[in-house]
Amino acid sequence: MIIKGYQMRVVQEKYDLDKKIHRLQEFTGSAEWPNTRDPEQKRMKEQLQFMYNYSQVLGWRITGFWKDE
Repeated sequence: MIIKGYQMRVVQEKYDLDKKIHRLQEFTGSAEWPNTRDPEQKRMKEQLQFMYNYSQVLGWRITGFWKDE
């Protein structure tokens, strides 16, 4: 199978997003987290959930690249 340009961009986007998810998860478990104001913690948790969902959709798309061949 030859990977098309847009498919490689989707793979790269998921990789980059997963790195951001990991960094945000690390922050939520850090010593700085308790010093973060509650409204900001709530927004960050909400952001993390959207990021998880987006990563999942990208994963489905990537899986589809090979299933649809």
